Amino acid sequence: MILQYVKHKIEKINKMYNTVHMNKTMYDDVDMINVLEDANVKRELEDLHTKYVIVNADKASNNIIVICKRYYLDCMRNELGLNENTKEKNKTYEHVTDSTKDDIIQIHKRYMDTNNIQIPDKWTQLPKLYHIPKMHKTPPKQRYIAASNKCTTKPLSNMITKCLKLILLQHRKYCTTMHNRTGVNAMWITDNSKNVLNTIDKLNDTNKAKDVYTYDFSTLYTMIPHDDLKEQMKWIMDIAFFNKSKKYIYVSSYNATWYKRKNTIRITKEQLIEYIDYLIDNIYFTVGDNVFRQKIGIPMGTDCAPYLANLYLYALECKYLKKLMKDDIHTARRLSLSYRFIDDLLMFNTNGING
Repeated sequence: MILQYVKHKIEKINKMYNTVHMNKTMYDDVDMINVLEDANVKRELEDLHTKYVIVNADKASNNIIVICKRYYLDCMRNELGLNENTKEKNKTYEHVTDSTKDDIIQIHKRYMDTNNIQIPDKWTQLPKLYHIPKMHKTPPKQRYIAASNKCTTKPLSNMITKCLKLILLQHRKYCTTMHNRTGVNAMWITDNSKNVLNTIDKLNDTNKAKDVYTYDFSTLYTMIPHDDLKEQMKWIMDIAFFNKSKKYIYVSSYNATWYKRKNTIRITKEQLIEYIDYLIDNIYFTVGDNVFRQKIGIPMGTDCAPYLANLYLYALECKYLKKLMKDDIHTARRLSLSYRFIDDLLMFNTNGING
């Protein structure tokens, strides 16, 4: 009935605008009517915005969700631990009261200037936190995202992202060598379904499929301790920069490489670790006029967040497998058909092993 009512209204409006005589007196000699300039439309949109928030659905961005504004704000306050009825304050976020938004922006600008990192004028702002509904959950939950496409840390995060792509590639080579020597696969990270589908086809063709297990992190991005994240990233860098021929990463406007090219920024291992530490320590965002700092985890929306999360989990997995190889290499080998896409894990033929 709702769809029929909406369809009827659309047809009625179309008919009205198609049959109205366009004359100079009424429409200033225009050929078309700008619907968004229509007084009735403006009034209805303003009324809609006072009561509702319109967002995309999580994992289905072409679907639009209309949310009660009061409920939307209550979810935001609950996440930040600001509701009076919240039994326990959220330790993930810290309400910043000793510095203003402008103070933090100036600190970021000075750091970027010191390191010759340019911030466009339009990016001199902090990320804004918002959330979108996870309609595939029962009951629906929220995914909180820091809109970081234009903020003071965006250039630094973008540079780190390029470097981490190169670092991940280096670790893939490292794990391939280890796999060839020991039969243990420590690189579970996959960025597409091709390898997974090939493994499934191979298991089916050889009739060797025994079992399959799937795992998921209920929360990942907001649960990673900063100190541990820094420690694991340092281990990641130590392995990647181990080869003497790989002392510097050269970053261009497109990507990062180990070999020198023109118009590139040269970054050492120590500098990259410092940049990552600085970014982790300076995760600020705004909600209205309030400023918050994320003390645990990394916000979705930051360019390098998926790479930091991926490499953090990889470091734990690789260390675990190396230790397991010393105690029980056969069990370590049974975990070789494992694939992880950020926080989703798929494992074949493990006989239920879940170390």
